[in-house]
Amino acid sequence: MEVQQHLKVDRRSSVPLETQIARQLTQLIASDAIRVGDRLPPIRDLAGKLGVNLHTVRAGYRTLANQGLVEMRQGRGTTVAARTLAGFAAGRDDHRSFTMGVILPAMVSFYGPVLAGMEEAAAGDPSQILIAFAGERLDSAESYLRHFVATGVDGIIVVSQTLPDSLDLDATDLPPMVFADWPGSPEPSVVLDPSPVGELIRHLAEHGHATVGLITPPMHHPNIRPIVEEYEATMAALGLSTKGSGIFEVPGWTPEEGRAAMAEILKASSPPTAVICSTDPLAIGAIQATRRSGLVVGRDLAIAGYGEIEVSEIVEPGLTTVRLPARQMGYMAMVSLLDQLAGKPVEPLTELKGSVVIRQSCGCGHIAG
Repeated sequence: MEVQQHLKVDRRSSVPLETQIARQLTQLIASDAIRVGDRLPPIRDLAGKLGVNLHTVRAGYRTLANQGLVEMRQGRGTTVAARTLAGFAAGRDDHRSFTMGVILPAMVSFYGPVLAGMEEAAAGDPSQILIAFAGERLDSAESYLRHFVATGVDGIIVVSQTLPDSLDLDATDLPPMVFADWPGSPEPSVVLDPSPVGELIRHLAEHGHATVGLITPPMHHPNIRPIVEEYEATMAALGLSTKGSGIFEVPGWTPEEGRAAMAEILKASSPPTAVICSTDPLAIGAIQATRRSGLVVGRDLAIAGYGEIEVSEIVEPGLTTVRLPARQMGYMAMVSLLDQLAGKPVEPLTELKGSVVIRQSCGCGHIAG
C-alpha cells in the first residue's frame, strides 16, 4: 500500500501536526491497510510529501513506537510491530467522542430489532451509533474492533460475533464493551436462553413424532451451539430416535440452504417426520423444498423454525417458531454500555428467554395444500 497518498495534514487545526500523522497511521494499522511487518515511509520522504519538518514526522512515528505499534531502528526504518488493543487504546484521550461502535455479523432481518432496541435505549444520549458488518469472519470482526478503539468511540457492543482468544480484551484504557448473543463471551453479556428449542421438541412429540431432525448453520458459532445442545439433551431425555434424522449442518443461514438440506433429507429411505431449523430463513427454505416434493407441510412432515422473522406468519403454511426478544436484547446491551459510561454497576450476565409461537407448519390447525 502506498501510505503517503492517504495521509494529509491540516495546518489550521488545533491538533499538532505530529499528532495528526500518528492518528492517521494508527487508524490505517487498525483497519489492516498497513499490516504487521510493513515498513512505514522513510521519515524524509513522508516529510517532503506532506510539506512538514523531518522532526514532525519523527515525533509522529515516536508516538506510535511509544504505543507499541511500530519499531524504529536506526538504518532499518520504521516497521509495524503489533496491532494490540492496548496499543490502539494508548492513543485515546479522556474526552467523549459521542459515538458508539456496534459490530454485527451481517445485515439480516434478525438484527433489525436488535438495532432498534439499541437506538431506543440510547434515545436520551447524544451519541451516534456506528455499525460495522463483519461478515462472520474473525479477522474482520477483530479489525473493526481495533478500528473502533483507535478512532476513540466511547463504547462498543459486539453482537453474535466471536473474537480471537489472542485479543487482549482486559487491556487498560479500553472503552467499555458489552457482548450480546455470544454465549461464553467476556462480561458483561446479554444472551438468549435456548430452552424454547426443548419446548418445540416436546410439542412435536405430543403430535406423535418420534424422529425429529435439526437443520442448523455451522455449530462452531457460539450462538448456535446452545441450540444444538438443547436439541440433543431434549431428544435424549424424551427417548426420541435420531435414526434417520439427527443433525444436518449447512454452511449458512439462508432459505437456499434450507431448501438444499431438506431436499437431501427427503432422499433418505426413512426421513424424519419432523424437522426443526435453527433459523427461520432455513425453515422457510425447508417448507419450499417439502412442498416441491409433493408432501404437505404439517400433515406429512412437520417443520418448525427459530428466531421469528416478519414473513414467518405469512408463509404458507404459517411457520411454528420461537419468537426471540431481539429488541430487548439490543436494549439491554445498550443500557449496560451506558451504565458503564456513567460509572454505574452492571449485571455480568443477562439471560433472556423467547417464546414458542404455534402456527400450522407443525400440524396444529392444519391447512391442506
